[in-house]
Amino acid sequence: MPTHKRVWASATLLVAICTIFGYAVAYAHESGYATFFRMPEGLIHIRLETVLIVMAGLFFFILLLVLLANGVCMAWPTKVTALQRALIRISFVAIFAAVLLVLYRSHWQYWGWGVLALAFLCFFEFGLPFLHYKKGTYEERLQAQEEYDRNIVSLFDILRSYLGRGPYLVLNVLIFITALSYFVGHASAMHQEEFLVLRVPRELVVLRASPDRLICASFDRKARVLGESFIVIGLEGDTLIEMHRQKIGPLVPCDLSVQSERDADAREPIAGELPIQPMDGQEQGESNSSSGASSLKD
Repeated sequence: MPTHKRVWASATLLVAICTIFGYAVAYAHESGYATFFRMPEGLIHIRLETVLIVMAGLFFFILLLVLLANGVCMAWPTKVTALQRALIRISFVAIFAAVLLVLYRSHWQYWGWGVLALAFLCFFEFGLPFLHYKKGTYEERLQAQEEYDRNIVSLFDILRSYLGRGPYLVLNVLIFITALSYFVGHASAMHQEEFLVLRVPRELVVLRASPDRLICASFDRKARVLGESFIVIGLEGDTLIEMHRQKIGPLVPCDLSVQSERDADAREPIAGELPIQPMDGQEQGESNSSSGASSLKD
């Protein structure tokens, strides 16, 4: 095959792969957003312009990674130590845990597992060589652990040998970006404060808007809680809907257990008042007859 045709084939394959991963990253973001609000996955709609924007962001992010890696390689010493190689191996997990910590802040139940995974990996990379080998410097113990790990063949080693180091690294980066996009969408829904609000005829909050439909839900403005059901409003023809951007968030989904407790509290009688017991037809008839008799006596 001529050189120019080979270049065009490589470029076409690269664009196709980036389009697929752009769609995957966009879907992961919308899935994270919908998961927080308990929206059905079937309501997720990915538009072409969203995929193009995600592809542009993906190219920009990869370019930043390449520039950062180039700067690190220029400043890196000629001889790479075992400690530095161990830091490289945990870099993806460390960045992922740091991003989760920044996204969720005080909500430890969302970033705790990432920190635990990082601690577990750090123990195997830095703590296990110190406990396993009793002699030598720390660098020599790390090197001995690396020699021991090379004799262990895992599924990741088989995949890397089959794909090659370059494609294997690119695959890891794309999986990393896709997973990160999911949690970015989930955290953005958790911290979102401004929403579009409309009244048709009751007050609804718009969770997602597209050219052909609006995905809305009822909400409690005071408690900042969404309703249990979602309403899809189709936009056909020259439909005019008035919407206003208001700061009503952050909103939380309606938890069934919290809702049941709230209903139970609402059914409790107020202090100092007797609870009203419902009457069946017979008791109601007896009450009416007794009241009628007393009125005749009067």
